[in-house]
Amino acid sequence: MIACTFMLNVPKVSDTFEGWVVWKLNRPTPSLASVRYRCLIPILAHPVLRARSVILDGDRKWRTLRDVRALIFVKSFRRSDVTLARDAARKGVPIYVDICDNIFANGYGGRDGKEIRRNFLALAALADKIVTNGEGLNAQLSRALPAPIAAKLEIQVDPFETRELVSAAIDTRQWPNKSVGNQLTKSAVIRSLPHKLRQYFSPAQQQQQQQQKIADATSELPQVLWFGSSGNAHNSQGLVALSARMPELVRVYARVPFRLCIVSDNRERYEALISHRGIPSSFEQWGPLSIFDALTKSRACLIPAMPDTFSQAKSANRLLFALAHRVPVVASSIASYLPFADCVVLDDFEGGLIRYLLDPALCAAHLGAFVAKHERAYHPRHLAQHWSIRLGIQENELNAC
Repeated sequence: MIACTFMLNVPKVSDTFEGWVVWKLNRPTPSLASVRYRCLIPILAHPVLRARSVILDGDRKWRTLRDVRALIFVKSFRRSDVTLARDAARKGVPIYVDICDNIFANGYGGRDGKEIRRNFLALAALADKIVTNGEGLNAQLSRALPAPIAAKLEIQVDPFETRELVSAAIDTRQWPNKSVGNQLTKSAVIRSLPHKLRQYFSPAQQQQQQQQKIADATSELPQVLWFGSSGNAHNSQGLVALSARMPELVRVYARVPFRLCIVSDNRERYEALISHRGIPSSFEQWGPLSIFDALTKSRACLIPAMPDTFSQAKSANRLLFALAHRVPVVASSIASYLPFADCVVLDDFEGGLIRYLLDPALCAAHLGAFVAKHERAYHPRHLAQHWSIRLGIQENELNAC
């Protein structure tokens, strides 16, 4: 674990300074969606938040809580977090617990799930507010939590990502107060090496080369994109959800040939679940910037979900990401997607994909509806402003930074 080196030399500030906003992460890894969406993007999109924020990770503590304006736990539910929160509560520091997964879903966290839930409940009892990513998760947590804790729930939806903000998020030199520095980038690369080596030297290398030949031979076909995590043991999300839709996609391919591009984190799961299903397809390793390039080449994006309690509580960040970069979406109708029913096709993967591939006017109409009705509300700068209002931050504080 790379520990954040927080500010050893606190800069002098004017009398209007009201303290630091401390964001506590479990792991300061910008490849994690929760780190980007729930911490880094709000900070980097708002000049005052950027100047007033400090990031901690692991079991580190802020050296004193007397100069802390607010303490925000972002998907970090450790025993040491509970200790830190108790200290903050005694000193009157406002506490926010930001949660973006249904941790009460069956099997969540595996062997660590029980401790995650126990620590979360302890933090939630101390918190002033519990911030969730949308109506779906809010509803799930409302049913799982005791009424006094459920009363603290409020929503901060995910924004869509921009290349500029993601570039800043993965460049740790641009993080507030340079909390981690270049050590994190080096560590993240080292942690990813074993998986990358398996990709290049696995027994399935010949199969991968054959799939690349197929992809090259079908490069003139319109590209349909699926991107995201390949899935976890505690849910049927990811490539399992896409696999369940493959019979419909095969019927689409019989009428309107296309090629399927999978951008994810596990080639082996792609090979087991997707590659042999009768549609030309290719696999690309997910990267926070390379996904932008995959989007620009795509005619449509697929976002299926399964009807389990974990998947149904997910945010709309992937749907927003595709629409904001002008790619039409066919998706399952989970709670967070319903507000966008006027600009995507929900549940009809066969009919919806055929329409998007054959009807440019429909694509333009749906993307136009997103721009007109939703784009501003989900822009990173607009949603970062919600955090600044929640924390009582004034724009003129920038003059004191």
